[in-house]
Amino acid sequence: MIDHQVCFQSVAKSISQLQMREPFYGHIAGQLKRCVTDKVSTAAVTFDSSGDIELLVNPSFFIDELNVDERVAVIKHELLHVVLQHLSRLDWKKHNPQLLNLAADIVVNQYVKPWPLPHGAVTLATFPELNLPAAKPFEYYYKILQKQAKHSPQTIRQIMLDGSKRGEHLWDEENKEAGPGNEGNLLSEWKLDRLIGEALEAAGTDFGSLPQPLRKAVLADRERLKESQVDWRRSLRLFATAGSRTVIKTTRRKMSKRFEGNPGIRIKRKKRFAVVIDTSGSIQEEHLLSFQSEIAAIYRNGIELTVIECDADIGRHYDFSGKFDTKITGGGGTSFDPAIALINDRSNGRFDGCVYFTDGYASKPSFRSLVPLLWVLTREHNKQATEFQGQTIFLSD
Repeated sequence: MIDHQVCFQSVAKSISQLQMREPFYGHIAGQLKRCVTDKVSTAAVTFDSSGDIELLVNPSFFIDELNVDERVAVIKHELLHVVLQHLSRLDWKKHNPQLLNLAADIVVNQYVKPWPLPHGAVTLATFPELNLPAAKPFEYYYKILQKQAKHSPQTIRQIMLDGSKRGEHLWDEENKEAGPGNEGNLLSEWKLDRLIGEALEAAGTDFGSLPQPLRKAVLADRERLKESQVDWRRSLRLFATAGSRTVIKTTRRKMSKRFEGNPGIRIKRKKRFAVVIDTSGSIQEEHLLSFQSEIAAIYRNGIELTVIECDADIGRHYDFSGKFDTKITGGGGTSFDPAIALINDRSNGRFDGCVYFTDGYASKPSFRSLVPLLWVLTREHNKQATEFQGQTIFLSD
């Protein structure tokens, strides 16, 4: 039996190789939680219960079956699943999970170079009779594999059986802890977006073998993130799904600019959100400026906003038209109740949700919000605020 500590050290050395030679992937790998476990047969990535991405590695597989370079290849393989957002894009419940996994592996293994893939890894050449073209999205490969499974089920079954020994699993059928994250998990999605954004900054222009379609998209993201720390288009879409009055429609005419082959998302009617600015004495000027930048970013996503300024009481509230007044009222103590009470009073069709910008330093609201609630906390914040009703994301200030 392989000592888990030996495997953990080997994983760390492999990640160090990526950090030196491919900074983009190396930064992402350095931020992941790592777990050496016998619960997976090879290697996998997953969202844990706190929304963090975790790399799971089987010690016997990693040490006994792989050479030094192949270990790096397996880790980069798992990182590509993360970067291409296969954790959340693949719908395991509606489709065949084994075929989805094969399709996703065909995609990521095209970009593992210069590291050598382990023997028997799924590649375009695994299916010579299909003459698969390169650089296609996993949806393309999945549809072809579906047809092949009907015509030659034994061939697909054998490939999937062999794959159980290759370290190619994104998701282990026998271990659902290693499965993909919930698409509705806002915290996981937001952390993933921030992780990719931070990796871009760390890498500069050195993207290694980052797929060209994704390279263009993440470069566009870099420009957008200079204006706003949060990907509000994505975050509000996920947050809005918690509201009973939100209608999300998938459209196949407009494809996502960020991910190849991912259907676009269109909100059928314009949403109205309340955004609350904590204007108490503990909020610094730089916090207010950061809050205003994020509110402006929400507004640019086509959301109608009512701004509520509140410390211990409501200072003022107004419909946002794209610009802020130079003077913000407040500077006193903090209470979340007045703003939530105001929102509840207007909840009869008025608001689809509330985004509350604060450092969280106040008592827990004494009653529940009647609309979905998203807390946006400063870097230095009251840890108890993460236990409040609703969902939570964080600014880095």
